[in-house]
Amino acid sequence: MVVINHGRLFRMLLAAVLVLNAASLSARGRSEEPAGAPSEPPQIGAYTVPLLFVFSYSSERVDAVAVDTVRSSAAAAFAARRPSVRLLIDEGAQGQVRSRAIERGAIGWVELSVQEDPAAARITVRGYAVTAAAPVFELSYREPPGLSGPRLRRAWGPAADEFDGMYEELVTAALADVRFTSLTLRAVPGTSIHGLTETPQQVPDSGILQLSLPAPSLYTLEARAPLHYPVEQMLLVAEDDLEVALDQQSRSAYSWDLGLSNASYPSLEGSRRIAGDYAFIRGGLTTYLVGAAPLADDDDRPTDEEDKILFSEDMTVFNLQLGSYLHPPYNRLRAYLAAGALWRLIHTRGYWGGDPVAAWGVLSTLGVENRPSQRWRVFLEWRPSLYQTEHPEILMRQLPGAVHLHGTSRSADEEFLVTDDTARAWILSGGSFRLGVRWQP
Repeated sequence: MVVINHGRLFRMLLAAVLVLNAASLSARGRSEEPAGAPSEPPQIGAYTVPLLFVFSYSSERVDAVAVDTVRSSAAAAFAARRPSVRLLIDEGAQGQVRSRAIERGAIGWVELSVQEDPAAARITVRGYAVTAAAPVFELSYREPPGLSGPRLRRAWGPAADEFDGMYEELVTAALADVRFTSLTLRAVPGTSIHGLTETPQQVPDSGILQLSLPAPSLYTLEARAPLHYPVEQMLLVAEDDLEVALDQQSRSAYSWDLGLSNASYPSLEGSRRIAGDYAFIRGGLTTYLVGAAPLADDDDRPTDEEDKILFSEDMTVFNLQLGSYLHPPYNRLRAYLAAGALWRLIHTRGYWGGDPVAAWGVLSTLGVENRPSQRWRVFLEWRPSLYQTEHPEILMRQLPGAVHLHGTSRSADEEFLVTDDTARAWILSGGSFRLGVRWQP
């Protein structure tokens, strides 16, 4: 027979949903990384080419939605012709396009203008390199009026063909005057360097990495090394040779948790890394000496205690687990698994020792933490536990989301903690959650 405490389980699931929403909001998104630049004199098609896309549209009947639709369709048509190009949509006013292209790291820009009237739609496309004043290519043609649906996609065919045919000449003109600067990076051996070249670079055992980069250019460098916190910084590569020493802080082998079990009971845990950035051993305690009554289970509370804010129970649970992370420490969220044992201590005036109902249990943890590359993180854990007891009915009332898995179930006297009417059984508690903050020096 399977028995589930529905009231407790419902409250725990509701609290978990609220916690997951809060954790997802706190996860900070990363901004788009700039395109990589070559470490050797570039070959067309060998790396991502940033081009500014300047669009203008005029019509007797024009609205913002129509402009966005037409512009998106045109940008998609151009980008489909050359997978190596990265179009940067320009939101600026007319004029000073070259300055905006340089500020955004583009080597040139493509201007596409559409003038639509009842008779026809006139389309003009021009391609410019930041190093030249005159356009590298220019094409004007007419399409039937009413750019929408399949006709809208077909309208960009001649312009996209011209762009495709002149693409290599545009890139060659833009890179004709590029100079290269020697960059020397000093970092922890084995560090993976991202953002300087199209593919990550590995720091050799000497701790010195030398690259030849186009200059002047502004880069966003990210350095990742095992057992170290990542480093991200802006790097301006000018015409003079540059030497940079990265300040890489090592991750401590220890971390500390402060949390709330089932949104009510305080818990404290510490863990130690035992293998790389993944395996760990963790131990701690959850005390029931004080609990937040509005969030805790109140199925069995007397009526005269329903308005209490805090309450106390004479029990503390200790646990020891072995676990491993499932993802590298550079994602926005990082999941982990752990399993071990727990011990329930009763500490009253008349008794001090293991809980006579169920002293020992098996504990497992499925958790996730946000911002794992930072020292401070928020975590959420689901912690099901398994017990063998001779007093299943008493334990069923104590545990959140309790399920009677196996064994005889008999009623127990509610006035006594332990009764003579016993029945060995296995009880699974699946409604235990833990929320808190984690600090790793």
